[in-house]
Amino acid sequence: MKDWLNSIKRDYSFKIILWEDIDLRREVKKHPKIIAEKFPNLLKQNDVVNFYEVDQAGKTYFCDEIDEVGFYILNDYGDEGNIKWIQEFIDFIKANDISFKK
Repeated sequence: MKDWLNSIKRDYSFKIILWEDIDLRREVKKHPKIIAEKFPNLLKQNDVVNFYEVDQAGKTYFCDEIDEVGFYILNDYGDEGNIKWIQEFIDFIKANDISFKK
């Protein structure tokens, strides 16, 4: 297929761009919120997503309404960067089945 597409590129006035799997994965990782809105199943993993425990080292966020659960960020990217990571995490959780393993 790739060879055929390369061979017909010159026959058309529009540009044909060939992407490898790794290119698509990079773009999905770079723009998860935009892609999830248009293609919700793209962020869905094939398997259940497992969470694990880590020692405290980064930044932790909690709210008063639910004080038993919060968000932990391994590295501190500042308020704006941390919010971006938390939103990406929320979008990821919404798109997948979750399990907890020890």
